[in-house]
Amino acid sequence: MEIKKEIKVKKVFWLEDQFKNFSAYKSKLFMGGYVVDTVSSVSEAIKKLRKQDYIAVVFDIKVLPGDDKKWIELDEKKRKANPDSDSYLGLELLRSLFNPEIANVKIDPPIKIDPKKIIVFSVVFDRTEAISSLGIPGYQVLYKASSDPKHLLQMIKNMEARDEGSSEKVK
Repeated sequence: MEIKKEIKVKKVFWLEDQFKNFSAYKSKLFMGGYVVDTVSSVSEAIKKLRKQDYIAVVFDIKVLPGDDKKWIELDEKKRKANPDSDSYLGLELLRSLFNPEIANVKIDPPIKIDPKKIIVFSVVFDRTEAISSLGIPGYQVLYKASSDPKHLLQMIKNMEARDEGSSEKVK
C-alpha cells in the first residue's frame, strides 16, 4: 500500500531590483523552510502575484518598471517631473494594490493581497506615512541598513503563525 504525503511548499514573494546584494536573506529564509520567488520589476511582480498566493510578500519601493507600457510611462513621467528623485514604483504598486482610488496606474483585474502579508524592505526612510496610509503597519517596514536575515525570517514566521490563527509568536 502506497502512502502519499502532500508536502506544502511555503513560498515568499520578493520584489527587489538588486537581489544579488541580499543572497544571505534568501539563504536564511530557505534554511527556515521557505522558497523565495524573486522578481526585479513591477511588471514581473504583477504577473507572479496573479498566479500564486504567498505566505509573505516582500517589497522594495525603489524598483524598475519592467516591460509594461503603463509602468514605463509612469516612471518616465515621475523622473521628468523630479529628476533628482526616484520614481518609487514599488510604492506606486502598493498604492495600486491597496488604494486604487489614488493610484497612478490601475491594475485590472485587481490583485487581492492581505496587507498583513506585506513587508516593505527598503533603504528609504521618508515614505513610512505613505506606506501606513495603505494599511501596512509600521512594524512591517524594515530598513535595509538596520536589518538582518534573522529578523526578516522571524517576521515571516510570525506572519505565518498569525495567518494560521495562532496568537502566540513563533520563537
